[in-house]
Amino acid sequence: MDACNSGTALIKSEGGFLGSRKGELSNIIQIASCLNSQESLTGDPFSEFTERFCRAVLRKEEGPVFYTDITNTIRDDFLNDDEQTPHFVSQGTEREVFVEDAARLKACRDHFQMRWFRSLDQGQVHEENEQNSTPSTLELIEKLKRGL
Repeated sequence: MDACNSGTALIKSEGGFLGSRKGELSNIIQIASCLNSQESLTGDPFSEFTERFCRAVLRKEEGPVFYTDITNTIRDDFLNDDEQTPHFVSQGTEREVFVEDAARLKACRDHFQMRWFRSLDQGQVHEENEQNSTPSTLELIEKLKRGL
């Protein structure tokens, strides 16, 4: 999730939590871009959080990419940022796999590095010249999962 005030706790106060029957909610991973007391702004072409999420997904070049790889990288990226604090909620085994083999993401990795990722050294944004051909964040994440 990449939204302002999105890091709301799932465990509510007494009487406020609606329980579910066993088996209805399992293997849940919530990745929010900030705490519920913070704001997360969009960017051009990506928000900082979305860009860091994509970087975390694409940093491995082979082998499985676990959700914990992604959350650990995002955590480290924002450790010294008091303005934006990613919020993670996990219910599962910590073995949940985002993609079985990071090698499947090579085309996405090349595409992102060439067109969208900021150069951390230069502080510049590399983006696609054709505004209409920029896919939505949801489309990009779906492509990442499919390995395109």
